[in-house]
Amino acid sequence: MKSKLCNILLRLGVTTVVTTESKTPLSFLSDTFDVKEVKDARSATFEAFGIIKILEKPVALLLKEDELSSTLTAVTEAWLQRKDLVLITVNGNLYQHYDYLDRCLMSSALLLEDSNEDEVVQEMQLRHGPHLLRTTLMLEEEKPVDYSCVLQELEGSLSDKDVVFCYHPAKLSGEHNIAISQQHRYCVISKYVGYLLGCNGKAVLCIPENLLAYDSNIFNFRNLPSTLFLVVVADSSGSMSKLSPWIESNGINVIQTEKADYSALLREEKPKLVYIK
Repeated sequence: MKSKLCNILLRLGVTTVVTTESKTPLSFLSDTFDVKEVKDARSATFEAFGIIKILEKPVALLLKEDELSSTLTAVTEAWLQRKDLVLITVNGNLYQHYDYLDRCLMSSALLLEDSNEDEVVQEMQLRHGPHLLRTTLMLEEEKPVDYSCVLQELEGSLSDKDVVFCYHPAKLSGEHNIAISQQHRYCVISKYVGYLLGCNGKAVLCIPENLLAYDSNIFNFRNLPSTLFLVVVADSSGSMSKLSPWIESNGINVIQTEKADYSALLREEKPKLVYIK
């Protein structure tokens, strides 16, 4: 399957692959193509579209199938300008149909083990514009995050009106805690800020470090609530070191620690981010 995908892209004239996934499991592509990693699917689609306009040749975008809805705006523009954007999906349900994309696609095909490579390439070469290639490739899913230590420390500091939102938790219990699923990873921080603008109590958002890269523009929000309280759990993404200067430049108190005094921090009327190392 991997070699078949590479052959198809080479025959289409693709030299660059933009992806929302980590480059590590995509070594089979990196050996042949220039692979660029962009975490946010919307940004990744526009980046691929921009590279097409610069190179004047097809560019592939590889992403998880549940991210397809985030590509619609850029795919529509690629359709209007007849630019060859090749969407490749992994971790998908091949029997699910995406009606909203149909009108912007020049072709759509399933890449299975027994698929005819020539037929797939010929169909995609018939007309210029966006093409969708859905594959059976499965990449490792994002692991759940363990917030147990944070939640235990927070529990005694919350009132009945307070709430703790946790993105993709390993496990969750307690009356104050609400889980946010992976499918809602885009704009999690922005939606949390929107919640703060209308809530009466206090609200804490717990996220893994890598999620900062999906929604960093919100930190430049003019009316950022003083009650903003982010708890960021360290991972291997390196997002915090890259974004910390940007976050602090927007008046947010960044605290890097192994154990925080949440009771005291909840009383502070200043936007804050606690980075748990």
